[in-house]
Amino acid sequence: MELDLGLKLVTSTGREDEKDIKIRELTAELQRERKRCAAFQEQLDMVLRDMEDHSNHLSRNIDGIVQSVREIESKKIVHSQSK
Repeated sequence: MELDLGLKLVTSTGREDEKDIKIRELTAELQRERKRCAAFQEQLDMVLRDMEDHSNHLSRNIDGIVQSVREIESKKIVHSQSK
């Protein structure tokens, strides 16, 4: 004889059905893995933000270098034309 008590199935001996135990174990494992996945996602998001910040920093530096090279080249042209 089995009684359905809502959360778990109890047999007439008072023990949970093996299937219910396995379902509970797997549900707990799934919950742990979802939390772990969320933590990994958060870490990945932080790494991607850092990479984007670094990329923007490099772009600004390169823009500055390009501007400096253009200024030097224009000064060379002006200087060579004045000779």
